[in-house]
Amino acid sequence: MTQKYGHLANAVESSGGFTCLICEASPASWTWGDLHGEAMCTRCGTPYQLLRYEKDAAGVDQRLDVPPKLNIREDWVPALKRYWEETRAFTGLATIMLPRDYPECVAGKRRFNQWLKAHPEMQPAE
Repeated sequence: MTQKYGHLANAVESSGGFTCLICEASPASWTWGDLHGEAMCTRCGTPYQLLRYEKDAAGVDQRLDVPPKLNIREDWVPALKRYWEETRAFTGLATIMLPRDYPECVAGKRRFNQWLKAHPEMQPAE
């Protein structure tokens, strides 16, 4: 589902009281990106994998009942936390395919990239 009406239009509160690792929203609320099962925190834009699957003995995918999994590399966590602490700005880092449908994500990624240019020490090594 595209986010033509803003990233909060389809927000859903986390069941189980999950707390976002970056902005500490508790319970976190989510809005979907374009990658199956991936959503982002509506407060800070950090992506999480909400739907995960495992094949059963017959080779059929079974949905796992597991907590959200951070969908960024762990070495980016310090940079995202510091960015959040300094700016309180939405990053919109979920996977999107049609930028025109996610203006908040495009603007958030642009702001985060500008911040990274000003803070190169926060960028993890490739």
